[in-house]
Amino acid sequence: MDQVLLDNADIDWNIRPSEPEMFRELWEEGFHIDYIAKTLKRTQLEVAIFVIDQSIAGLITVRNNGIFGGEHMREEERGVLITAIYLKKNYSLDYLEGLDNEELQKLYDHLFAV
Repeated sequence: MDQVLLDNADIDWNIRPSEPEMFRELWEEGFHIDYIAKTLKRTQLEVAIFVIDQSIAGLITVRNNGIFGGEHMREEERGVLITAIYLKKNYSLDYLEGLDNEELQKLYDHLFAV
């Protein structure tokens, strides 16, 4: 009997409208597959398939450490970057693009009174 790839895998093949852009931003920022999965509320397998899909479409590039991303970021740095991505995406705050991590940290601290 022939085996069917991913036959027993529980995969949600439907992509929500906000996911492709959010995925690509997290990918380009170097986040680990586990963090991307948690952020998108997906399994690591679904994110891995997303990587393949976006790579074939030419929408993402190869990155250091591949699917595992770059160096691990501190929790507060991840929060700052995710918040900046969210604000930029949902409120058209394009000026966030030019801010470095330190400026994003100050903005985050100010917004959330950390």
